[in-house]
Amino acid sequence: MPTTQIFTNKLEVKVDNCNRSGSIYLKWIGTKGGWNYFLFKHNKIEGLTTTAPGIFSPTTDDLALADSDTRFITKTAVPEIMLSAENLDAGDLTGIKSLLWSPQVFRLLNPEDWDLNGAQWQTVKVQPGKFTITQTNASLSRVEFVLQLVQINILSQ
Repeated sequence: MPTTQIFTNKLEVKVDNCNRSGSIYLKWIGTKGGWNYFLFKHNKIEGLTTTAPGIFSPTTDDLALADSDTRFITKTAVPEIMLSAENLDAGDLTGIKSLLWSPQVFRLLNPEDWDLNGAQWQTVKVQPGKFTITQTNASLSRVEFVLQLVQINILSQ
């Protein structure tokens, strides 16, 4: 005789009416294997980190005519967005901490019209390192971290 098993789990959903414009919506694999979602709507700072992994030094015959002692073969640029979340209760802070160590994090590319055109996700990375977690008062916290977007490679001619 076949047996039927019913699995249930607790699902917590918080709904906050906010303007989607300018917001960053992330999803990531949580510590228990399910997807977690969070909308970051304030305090985003955009940045760029560049590196030059390919540098060479050509032979210089006449220093008076040389314009440089090194040349770039390639450069990379990694666009970054610094995000922060404020007024996090203990449950939200636990969720955000799971974002910081998740191996798969995605950013929603079309937050204004995903409901009409379907969600389009882009893989992003949480920059490894130290994270600032501040307790703002007895029960609420604030966290800051940096998202690394898709790397841009530029080759010289």
